[in-house]
Amino acid sequence: MAQLGALCISNLCATKPFFKELNLGNDDDFVIVDPKKIAGKFGAANFIHLINVPNFDDKDRFLKWAYTQLNR
Repeated sequence: MAQLGALCISNLCATKPFFKELNLGNDDDFVIVDPKKIAGKFGAANFIHLINVPNFDDKDRFLKWAYTQLNR
C-alpha cells in the first residue's frame, strides 16, 4: 500500500504542476476536474486525462506520453 502512495505522489503530484506550466490561459483556466482529469488551454487540447501516466522520473516515457496528450 505504501508503494501505491509513493506512485501517486511521484506521478500525479508532479504531473499537475507540469501541465499547469503548459496552460496557455490564465490561472483561472487551469482546473483539476477530478483526480484523473485536468482542464485548461493546451492548444488543441482542452482536457488532459491522467490515465496511465508513466512515472514522472522516467523523463523519456513521460514526455512522449505528455506529447501524445497535447497533440491528440
